[in-house]
Amino acid sequence: MYQSIKKTLCRHPLLSIGGGCLLSRWLYLENHRVELSHYVLRRPHIPAAFNGVTFLHLSDIHNGEFPRGEERRWRRALSQIPIDYILITGDLIERRKPKFKQALHYAEKWLSVAPVFFVSGNHEVRCTGGKTFVQALQKTGVQILDHQKIFLERKGERIVLMGLPDPYSYGYERAKGAYVQDALTIAAAPEDFAVLLAHRPEYLPLYNRLQADLILSGHAHGGQIQLPGIGGLYAPGQGFFPRYTHGAYTLGHSTMVVSRGLGPSVFPQRLLNRPEVGIIELAKM
Repeated sequence: MYQSIKKTLCRHPLLSIGGGCLLSRWLYLENHRVELSHYVLRRPHIPAAFNGVTFLHLSDIHNGEFPRGEERRWRRALSQIPIDYILITGDLIERRKPKFKQALHYAEKWLSVAPVFFVSGNHEVRCTGGKTFVQALQKTGVQILDHQKIFLERKGERIVLMGLPDPYSYGYERAKGAYVQDALTIAAAPEDFAVLLAHRPEYLPLYNRLQADLILSGHAHGGQIQLPGIGGLYAPGQGFFPRYTHGAYTLGHSTMVVSRGLGPSVFPQRLLNRPEVGIIELAKM
């Protein structure tokens, strides 16, 4: 069969060229065609003033740059959706070749849309100059939530917004000790509706202990390659055939939404796993 296909392609070189062009176009779209994913979280204890509030979730941009036409396309789609808060779960930069000015430029654009909140990913934590970058990000008006707990208020009611930096901020070997203990200090009260920003999804049991109703995470890049019927192939921190790659996962009262991210990873090609922007809407039951 292989020989038959080979002969056909040799006799009809236009088929080879056309097939190559189609393949190249498909691979290009897999890396650059951004998809919008819409989630609705329903809880009885969402305050009435926050009913219908919408979060825009961004993650793992990694210096990512999109063609102007593509960026206009998904920004136009977002303009049709009222965004109340923008939540970023780390890795704005790529630690090996960080583009700090570009990331700060993006942050200023987002701030013109809605208040922006950020937690550090492993690339901010491990990058030379990463700490200075996060400080510069804060000066633009972005609120840094690394090990912080704040309250968002609307019409006299409030929800809790919490954030955890990547465990590498502790030195990864110590992450399961000091990191966990410090994380517990920002736990929400059970009666509050709480949202947690945390870069790594594999710590879901810990996030559940923080009384988080909604957890936003990234880091897994959607498993990089999605295998039909199987799922993601590989995710950093989880290895091959990871458990948490994209979409919604539930543990107890906690729902975690994992972003596929926007930018590239070390492996340059996504397959069946396009870049993603998340829209999460709160709905009071």
